[in-house]
Amino acid sequence: MILCCDGNTVQVGMRCSLCQSLETEKFFNKPLQKMKANYWSCHHCGLIFLDPTFHPNLAIERQQYDFHNNGPEHSGYVEFLQQIVTPLVAQLAPGDQGLDFGCGPGPTISHLLAKQGFSVANYDPIYFPDDKLLARQYEFITATEVAEHFHQPRKNFQQLNQLMQTKRSLLGIMTGVFSGDQSDFATWWYHRDPTHVCFYRQKTLEWIAEWMGWLLECPANNVALFSKRT
Repeated sequence: MILCCDGNTVQVGMRCSLCQSLETEKFFNKPLQKMKANYWSCHHCGLIFLDPTFHPNLAIERQQYDFHNNGPEHSGYVEFLQQIVTPLVAQLAPGDQGLDFGCGPGPTISHLLAKQGFSVANYDPIYFPDDKLLARQYEFITATEVAEHFHQPRKNFQQLNQLMQTKRSLLGIMTGVFSGDQSDFATWWYHRDPTHVCFYRQKTLEWIAEWMGWLLECPANNVALFSKRT
């Protein structure tokens, strides 16, 4: 047993994949191929994460992503992305260059921002695996419906930080933000996608901002804008 940051005593659990704390406890179990997939909750940063034993492999991930029917020709998807495009553009300067990190099979952010005069490179480890794009820095980065797929969120956010320039850089994240308890999580559709393995609370976003030294703004429930001003 250990005394955690909020004053409660909890059993030492699985190490959090984001903050590395052992102040975690089993949060939810669901049947998965005759086994129970365990989700853990971190008392320190608030992350809910799937036990790595149950992480999908690359083949399963690609099969799931291939079912997605998103692209700039789909008006509903474009409207969905405007939740991040609109507040992001309001903070950009003419000529800023960006990266759509995890753009998927139908890059759309780059299409929308090109209409407003911004150049955006498309990177995806499966569909657009150009590692040269990860060797430079950008004025802004978008990661829409990506962070929930991170198998190693600590490493992934460190990578995103390295991709951001040290002055006036922005990182726009879109992901489902959870605000309930175990019973709410049980009925939440977001974990039904087998490739979703990390789930963020508002507390988690605030922890990430403090950890990285970023400022945080949340213009919508599922949108986080981090800014790197130093």
